[in-house]
Amino acid sequence: MKNWVSTILSDKTGTLTRNEMEFFKCSIAGVSYGTGVTEVQKAVPERAGKKLSSKEEEIFCSTLQKGFNLRDHRLENLRWQEDQRRYMIQRFLEILALCHTVVVEGEPNGGDIKYVGESPDEAAFVLAAKQLGVFFYRRSVTSLFIRFYQLNGGHDDGIYELLNTIDFSSTRKRMSVIVRDPSGQILLLCKGADNVIFERLCPEVEDWRDTTLKHMKEYGEAGLRTLALAYSILDEESYLEWQNRWINAKQSIMNSDKQNQILEVLAEEIEKNLILVGATAIEDKLQAGVPQTIHNLANAGIKIWVLTGDKMETAINIGYACNILQHNMSKHIIRLEDNSTLNAETLGGKSLNEVFASFVSEQIKAGQGALDAAIVHKEENSHAIIIDGMSLGLVFLDNDLKQMFLTLALQCDSVICCRVSPKQKALVTELVRHDGHKICLAIGDGANDVGMIQKANIGVGISGVEGQQASMAADFSIAQFRFLEQLLLVHGGWCYNRISFMVKYFFYKNFVFGFSIFFCNALTMFSGQSAFQDWFLSLYNVLFTALPVGVVAVLDQDVKSINRLRFPALYMQGQRNQCFTAWKVTLWLVNGIIQALLCVSVVFLGYSKYTDRENGQMVDIYTVGTTMFTSIVLIVNLQMAITIQYWTWIHHVAIWGECFIWFMFLLLSGELPHGKMIELHKLFISVLAPTCSFYIIVIMGTVIALLPSFAAMSVFRNFFPEDYQIIQEIERNDQRHVSACTKKTSSELGLELTQPGINGSAASLGFKYAHSSGIFDSRHAIESEVESSREFDSKDLTDTRQLYGSHKSRSTPIENIHRRHDDSLSIASFRMIKTRSSSLCRRIFFSR
Repeated sequence: MKNWVSTILSDKTGTLTRNEMEFFKCSIAGVSYGTGVTEVQKAVPERAGKKLSSKEEEIFCSTLQKGFNLRDHRLENLRWQEDQRRYMIQRFLEILALCHTVVVEGEPNGGDIKYVGESPDEAAFVLAAKQLGVFFYRRSVTSLFIRFYQLNGGHDDGIYELLNTIDFSSTRKRMSVIVRDPSGQILLLCKGADNVIFERLCPEVEDWRDTTLKHMKEYGEAGLRTLALAYSILDEESYLEWQNRWINAKQSIMNSDKQNQILEVLAEEIEKNLILVGATAIEDKLQAGVPQTIHNLANAGIKIWVLTGDKMETAINIGYACNILQHNMSKHIIRLEDNSTLNAETLGGKSLNEVFASFVSEQIKAGQGALDAAIVHKEENSHAIIIDGMSLGLVFLDNDLKQMFLTLALQCDSVICCRVSPKQKALVTELVRHDGHKICLAIGDGANDVGMIQKANIGVGISGVEGQQASMAADFSIAQFRFLEQLLLVHGGWCYNRISFMVKYFFYKNFVFGFSIFFCNALTMFSGQSAFQDWFLSLYNVLFTALPVGVVAVLDQDVKSINRLRFPALYMQGQRNQCFTAWKVTLWLVNGIIQALLCVSVVFLGYSKYTDRENGQMVDIYTVGTTMFTSIVLIVNLQMAITIQYWTWIHHVAIWGECFIWFMFLLLSGELPHGKMIELHKLFISVLAPTCSFYIIVIMGTVIALLPSFAAMSVFRNFFPEDYQIIQEIERNDQRHVSACTKKTSSELGLELTQPGINGSAASLGFKYAHSSGIFDSRHAIESEVESSREFDSKDLTDTRQLYGSHKSRSTPIENIHRRHDDSLSIASFRMIKTRSSSLCRRIFFSR
């Protein structure tokens, strides 16, 4: 049963993060602006056990305005207009205010103006420009309206004619607008990824590209999203000639792919010889609960792959912040960005792709060699791969390279793919699913994640800022990443156990029924005479045994949801297929055969040569068959009752209701006209019910048939327990501890919470007094006391294993929790288990 998730492929922006962008820092003309501590920077000292200073903590917890959190006195209150770099700062703000597709909502003179963009970062850029004195307040089809605020309190309005918009795409990784400014100059304003923008800078212009690159690397290390900003001044004549070709390509009727290729060539032609202005740095904070969720998913044996378009430095530091990467991990970095410049000697007559492929191959081989050496030396450090988009593109062009990468990646605990396009996200997902033969879950929040979601075995969409495209394309839709923990560890674990039990139980109950027919035929020398009436055969699976297995298949819980989250390693029982092994299925089938044999034997021995009527007439075949079928119905339903651990009123109605339905069927069928059911006419009311032998045989047959199964379950549970059974014992002892604390608290207060004859008034008075006095807050205070009294201790685990005597030699998921992480949510409650001396029957059955 290969249906358990082993790999999660996740987008970053909007999935792990909130997709609520805040303009945090910027670099203009080689000068960095902005102070403060990002979430990633805050996580670094916390991992080392340190804390931020009170001033840094105060700055971290405060935000100037939603979408804008840049703090720098050099830019505040329009002081930049007195700076010697004011021309470049103004150009920087112009690009922020003009290079976008943002729509303005509200009146410019009102205070409730709102920017709505295709992405949250566009709105953050426009808001930042407004806060720094360049206010975009109106858009028309052909014009953009800007207001420049002055130090003296005045302002100047400028109208920019919008000539062309070259949209952003995942392939281009940049966006440009061409405008005519109020002075008549034609400007191309461009923003995009640093590697794309820097390739198109004018080589003759001496600028601050090295300093800007350094700043962008620092921003990336702080977990900030960066973009480079540049511009160029276009010649009127050259632009008009290009404009004619652009319009003709737009208006031509041709294949869309061909048209896009022509437009791409024209865009490449105009977007060149750019002048670098600076770079932006935007913070997108992690969603609540993401680090803990990833920590628990990793403890559950699930590997996490993050596919993002961010810079490698940004992705690595976000990985540290959300527990995808650990400092004790061995990181294998595969990148080509540092090898982008090659000379003729390096090429050696080879093509550029061949040289790049050899670089990637060497890095993959080095990573594989390091991992193999760690295995040989039995090092316990985990491993992670970080690969960039250029390297990943080459991996998919070469089958040998692809297999090498996949082999290395599947041996690592975490994989981060940086600078990847939506197409590459889908290709990576397909690679893991088909070539890696893994059950994958893909999770994303935007339209660029749809391909990845559709390629995975299970798609999960997050309904967020970027719309509902991912949710509509997915199998499941959730609001935040942290709910994935509940979806997988809780509901996934429950569903696996329910389905496994349902399949085994279906086979079991049909084996009981089928082999009882077989043994009856054997005792009648295979005469072909059926001991069961035809209606019994038809209604056995439809009416008499259907409801309990349906209820359990929908509602059963092996352990409570809170304990599945406390012990995420329980998820591994599904990855190892521990609930649906050939051995366990065989045990259920053998149990069915044994119960059928014992039931038939008891019934035939009970009725053999026994006259049960006043006239001395012997019992007929249908009397024997009906008695036997009654035992079978009770055996099958009671087997369910002694197996399941989770009970609700629905379970009681289903199990005991099926037994009641069987007896009602016997009564009602016996009252039908003689011609309708000849064999059952008055059989129960006249023949079976008045005789004590019927009840004795049914009870003895049921008990004797269930006894081997009951004894085996008791032995296995007490001496060879499985992990979920251990946690069931923890739950029972926790419940008893809470009840004991409740009684102790009540007795200390001298309050009788229940007193016969007063209709519960004393109880209500007692609780009112306790609450009004502040002595305890319902069950919360007591449960908190129980939780705080628990302490993870490996000695408890050892003592528990010695108590049960079976797990001394093997490592279990519960032990893995202690080995990997010091988790306070533990199994120390077994100290109470060791002191308990209940009998096996009471422990498993009568405790209900």
